[in-house]
Amino acid sequence: MLSAARLIFLLVCVTSSIQDEEKDSKLQRGLKESKLVKRSVIYPTDPPFQEVCDEANTICKEAASCPDFNTQTEICGWNGSRPMVCCTERRNTGKTEKLHPNTECGIQGGTNRQAVSRISKRQAGLEIEHGEPPIVGGKDVEPFSFPWMGALDKVAYRKNHRFLCGSSLISPRHLLTAAHCFQRGDDKTPQKFSVRLGAHGLKDGTRYSIRTIVIHPGYNFRQNYNDIAVLTLAEEIPPSQKSLPICLPEAEAGRRENLVGRSATVIGWGHTSYGGVNSRVLQMVSIPIVDTGKCNSTYMTIVHRTFPRGITDDFLCAGVEEGGKDSCQNDSGGPLQISDGGRFIQVGIVSFGYGCAEPGFPGVYTRVASYVPWINEVMAKTL
Repeated sequence: MLSAARLIFLLVCVTSSIQDEEKDSKLQRGLKESKLVKRSVIYPTDPPFQEVCDEANTICKEAASCPDFNTQTEICGWNGSRPMVCCTERRNTGKTEKLHPNTECGIQGGTNRQAVSRISKRQAGLEIEHGEPPIVGGKDVEPFSFPWMGALDKVAYRKNHRFLCGSSLISPRHLLTAAHCFQRGDDKTPQKFSVRLGAHGLKDGTRYSIRTIVIHPGYNFRQNYNDIAVLTLAEEIPPSQKSLPICLPEAEAGRRENLVGRSATVIGWGHTSYGGVNSRVLQMVSIPIVDTGKCNSTYMTIVHRTFPRGITDDFLCAGVEEGGKDSCQNDSGGPLQISDGGRFIQVGIVSFGYGCAEPGFPGVYTRVASYVPWINEVMAKTL
């Protein structure tokens, strides 16, 4: 039989071994968590014409002039920087209001641009163009290929501007970016930031002042949910091959559409490797959108406090199983986009990921379709 002293000794050894294993497990989990990073680091006026909305007794008019406007009202065009919506026509007599908004969006620079009659009908996830050449694992973008891409800069020491995040032009006066680009404790005064459009490198392009920064009210800097913000510029941006809005998905159709397996393009000036340096010129990479459930299962192995509810349907995940292609640090806020008949639709915003291009860990993006009603509301209030 074992003596009491011997038994105590064995119990101490076993307890110590279990504690060591728990420490090792926590250490490995901590190392994984440490690699989970947020990736920030006017239209011409033409002669009037009748714009037809789908619903009976509705006309296309400015949101500010529509008494029935709400966040669910369908956008049918733009008048300058002012969104137009399908509004119930209350008049019993007289002619239907005639307006001619120029609603071009999502057309690459250098291509033939055609008028888009219905921004809100750009259905996300439709048949896309394949064969696009393959930011990590990407390649240089031809200048002005993506005229909606904006570089968000912050005023640093001695009024120098420092590149902060990507962004995307969604109207002549508004851009989307990630909420986490504006960290807790930072001075969020709009004058402290600016946006460069028509930029190819980290220093070129035309600089524009920001009038307002609206962060989603549900965003919590400790977590990754609702990682989206809308920037309003101090002036309208005239359309050109260097500056043109990207299309947004229709809210309801965009949420229902199954994007899994679709090829998407992400662009940015971020690091070309985890912990690396920024790209000197804009980069692009094509990656497939992956199943959110599978993505959630992968990320839940990290058990990270920044997404306690897991990867929900308000996110999109995209990447290749073997790794090697991904967005990375300082790509935050940039667009994840798909091609639909020659036009690009923004389906995601670069948010976070485990390292960069790690095998089995796709990048995670804010799903734009989930926030289109909120985006429309913000734009209507910040004209």
